[in-house]
Amino acid sequence: MRVVARLQAHETPDGFVVESYVFPKAAQDAAEPVAHPFAFATLAHARRFVDEAIVAFEYLNCSVV
Repeated sequence: MRVVARLQAHETPDGFVVESYVFPKAAQDAAEPVAHPFAFATLAHARRFVDEAIVAFEYLNCSVV
């Protein structure tokens, strides 16, 4: 199984940040992922973002663990 993305969330003084780490298909297995932080004011908004990302991965026939 190849990891294509990883999501990580944490609380900040201003709200919540969900960091996505994407492993490009063309990159070598040892390549560093591309990081994208997404800031949210509330936990509910951050959770909805993660839930929708999981659904998108499932539609793409990815295993979500």
